[in-house]
Amino acid sequence: PAHPLRIFFSYGHDKNRELVDRFKTRLEQRGHQVWIDYKEIGTWQDWKGRITQGIYDSDVTVAFLSAHAMRNPGVCSNEIAMALDRHAGRVYRVLLEPQSEILAPVTITNLQWLDLTGWHDIRNKPAAGVSFDAWFESKFQEMLGVLEGEGRQFHGDIDLLQDTLRPLTFASDIVRHVSRFIGREWVFTEYE
Repeated sequence: PAHPLRIFFSYGHDKNRELVDRFKTRLEQRGHQVWIDYKEIGTWQDWKGRITQGIYDSDVTVAFLSAHAMRNPGVCSNEIAMALDRHAGRVYRVLLEPQSEILAPVTITNLQWLDLTGWHDIRNKPAAGVSFDAWFESKFQEMLGVLEGEGRQFHGDIDLLQDTLRPLTFASDIVRHVSRFIGREWVFTEYE
């Protein structure tokens, strides 16, 4: 990618970790840095502090949602809340299990998600003509489209708006008024 990202992964330690790890590996192969707890938190370290620092140091968060990840009490809901505050909306949901089974925080229910529900079935019993590797690759490309494409697309939208609207400059207006501008010199004169 043109601009490698620092990506924070929020997920539950459950049956979906294999898939989470696969996304991590592929993103790192592309040059991104992925923060994931089991690699970043050492024995005897302050795990809450390390998670907070991981979110703070990241550009974006990918929240892998499962029933286990969203359990109460749990850490993932707190990670998502911190990430929403830190990343100003750059929190991307990945649905690992049916939405009806997940108690996602209200703060992210309006966000669209990448749907990976049923991935176990696709891996264990592939449908005719659809391999798990091909399915994963299509989902990975979809994730890349969001992670890598968003900045460029936003930048392109700004350029398009500027070209289309051609905002007026006020330079000629300012020059007209500067000749009569005296600033605050009169305050100093009056004071003295």
